[in-house]
Amino acid sequence: MTKKYEYNLSERRRIELINTNLESDIKILLEGGRDFFKIRDLVGSLNRNLNELENSAVESNKGAYVVREITKHL
Repeated sequence: MTKKYEYNLSERRRIELINTNLESDIKILLEGGRDFFKIRDLVGSLNRNLNELENSAVESNKGAYVVREITKHL
């Protein structure tokens, strides 16, 4: 029983030491995950804005074409 207790105690200390050593890495990884979602949201917003800009450019191009055709006939 004593050997099992000593073994469990030593394993607990070993795991605590590993946890202490890896705590900063774990925090970085967790924060990186949050940053990933922020970056994903920003890129998605940028993509939507670029699509709106492209649609606006297409409409402006159509308007410019109509004006060009009208001025040809004047």
